[in-house]
Amino acid sequence: MDIRSKNKYIYLFAFIVAIYILALALLTAWDFNKYKYYFSDDFHENSQIISNSLYEYKENLMKLLITFNDYENKIPDSKVNDIEINNIKNKHEQTLLDQMAAIKNQYDERIDSEYEFGNISLSIEIYDEMIKKLKEFKSQNTKSMEDFKHEAIINKDDKYKKTIKYIDNRANIKYYFVDNTSKKTYTNIENITDVNEYIKKFALYSEKISHKDIINKYNYSGEFINKHELEGYIIIPKKANGYSQIHEDIKYMKNVKERLGKERIIFIVSSIIGLTIIGVIIKNKGLKFPKFIRNVSNICSKFPIELRVALLFIYTLITIVYIDAVKFFYFPLGVGHIITLTFIAIYVTYIIINISGALKLFKNKNELRLQLKKGLIYRGVIYIKEGIINIKDSVQIQSPFFRLCIIIAFNASVFMFMSILIFYFVNKSTKLTLFLLLIVVAYFPLTLSYILKKIGSINKIIQGVEEISYGNLNYEVKVRDKGRLSNVAYNLNNMRDGFKKSLEEQIKSERLKTELITNVSHDLKTPLTSIINYIDLLKNNNLSKDELEGYIGVLDRKSQRLKILIDDLFEAAKLSSGEVKLDIQKVDVVALLNQAMGELNEKIKKSHLTFRVNTSKQNMYANLDGKKTWRVFENLLCNILKYSQPNTRVFIDIIEENKKVIIIMKNTSAYELDFNVEEIFERFKRGDKSRTTEGSGLGLAIAKSIVELQGGKLDIKIDGDLFKVIIEFYND
Repeated sequence: MDIRSKNKYIYLFAFIVAIYILALALLTAWDFNKYKYYFSDDFHENSQIISNSLYEYKENLMKLLITFNDYENKIPDSKVNDIEINNIKNKHEQTLLDQMAAIKNQYDERIDSEYEFGNISLSIEIYDEMIKKLKEFKSQNTKSMEDFKHEAIINKDDKYKKTIKYIDNRANIKYYFVDNTSKKTYTNIENITDVNEYIKKFALYSEKISHKDIINKYNYSGEFINKHELEGYIIIPKKANGYSQIHEDIKYMKNVKERLGKERIIFIVSSIIGLTIIGVIIKNKGLKFPKFIRNVSNICSKFPIELRVALLFIYTLITIVYIDAVKFFYFPLGVGHIITLTFIAIYVTYIIINISGALKLFKNKNELRLQLKKGLIYRGVIYIKEGIINIKDSVQIQSPFFRLCIIIAFNASVFMFMSILIFYFVNKSTKLTLFLLLIVVAYFPLTLSYILKKIGSINKIIQGVEEISYGNLNYEVKVRDKGRLSNVAYNLNNMRDGFKKSLEEQIKSERLKTELITNVSHDLKTPLTSIINYIDLLKNNNLSKDELEGYIGVLDRKSQRLKILIDDLFEAAKLSSGEVKLDIQKVDVVALLNQAMGELNEKIKKSHLTFRVNTSKQNMYANLDGKKTWRVFENLLCNILKYSQPNTRVFIDIIEENKKVIIIMKNTSAYELDFNVEEIFERFKRGDKSRTTEGSGLGLAIAKSIVELQGGKLDIKIDGDLFKVIIEFYND
């Protein structure tokens, strides 16, 4: 295994370890936040467990101190008051009435049954029996006020005993109360002299209860509260005497506090380690996730951005519910812990992927803009806009088809609503009718939108046909639709583009034809005029021998010039028609170019140009016609000599790559290169618009035709005054 492969697996392992460590940090953070109140110094005061236990204790203690104050020393008649006696009486009377009503209901059923069968006399007998039984029941269960008083005393004695028992069973909770009016002390603490000193030395927790608290919190009022100002403390000692539930609860909370302290350390350490590993991976390699995760990330990136945010939100909610429900720190280490960590690790990975993607989007504004355009909100806005446009488009042309569609849609809607009304009156089912109505209300806008969209597309196509028929070839038919109408619009636009291109080519052809005629006329007429003029001069018999020889020399040059022009014209015509026969052989392109430059050596020396020839190889071969290719080089070199800025350099590079021989010729033009590159290949086209230089204007056209006949390619590129010719020959 090579070093690169080893590093790959090391980074992958480090990434997985970091994710699991961060998952552990997340679990500890959640658990610490959930029970953080245990970590405070007064955690027992905020504890719901202790709060509930003490609240019930305080309720019973207030009963003992206030309701049952000096209860054992009271005579029976003073233990209860009239209100308590009347409550017993009212409760008994209500019970008596309920029982009598039950008896009456039993007899009423019998009376009604006999009466319906016509047994009136029997029903009267049953009625009399009912009245008698009700009187007997009432007489047997009627009690006197003494009976009610006695029952009230028994009930209160029972409540007192239960209260005493409740307080005694919780002897590990201490109380100390003083009646500031009578200076009487109520406590279950033995041998206490100073309650504040006791609290300092022995109290784990204490709570002061004032006279106002007794009135406001515990809602006590009456004669005792008005005459006595009672206040004191509820105290939980540090040490319990025997088993104490409240001390067990406090012990549990202390253990939780210790566990939270460890969790805080685990959170800090695991966060630092996990983030450090991720940072090292980013710094050394760049955050590159495993292939499976990258595939998932790529799939997610294709979803609308709002859907991804919603998915992240839902995933986060599921994770929160899961973390809140799982008891990760409450059980011994096992398989469940690994499953929990893996679940949270996947969530952490998903969060990192989303954060990484979000950072990339914010860095790449164009990609962010593109993602937002693919989003549901943007699509919704576009859909609404398109709906408005479809409505506008559909009413632009009031065609019979449009009117027919509107009539059909209107009649269909009326029919559907009438059908729903009939269904309601027949079946009397409100819920089902509303359901059908909702379906129609949802279906109708969608159908109408679809119809309007199609009508709008048809109207646009009709309008496009009219515009093109009027000669407006710049009009584009834009149809926001798919299917046949979209294909019709596409084909119509293609036809328009074809007409436009054909028209442009025709105009260009006419222009080039006119220029060709003008240029041919000029280039043929100029030497021919000179020949005619000099022939007229030769008719003069008084010419000297030197003048005669001079005129004949001019005639010879002009006739040769005319011959070259006509030969070039015929050669260009032959090359264009493809009637030229090529003698293809294996040719050394470097040697052929050097030969052409050697033939033009005298002109090169006189041109004040410096030629630089660079070749990647000494010999480079291609299957070419040597003579025709030599003509290409000659034409191009002659162009360089004629149109180059004096005292500049000419660069010729010959390279071989990808089974091709490429020749690049670069020179600085003496004339402004303001012509179209494509038109420079046309016949009689010159870089010198004034046509003051010699030449037929056919050199580049001939060169291009020869190169293309041999399967090659000749291109021209212009950059300012730099004129560059690129020739490509295939060497296979």
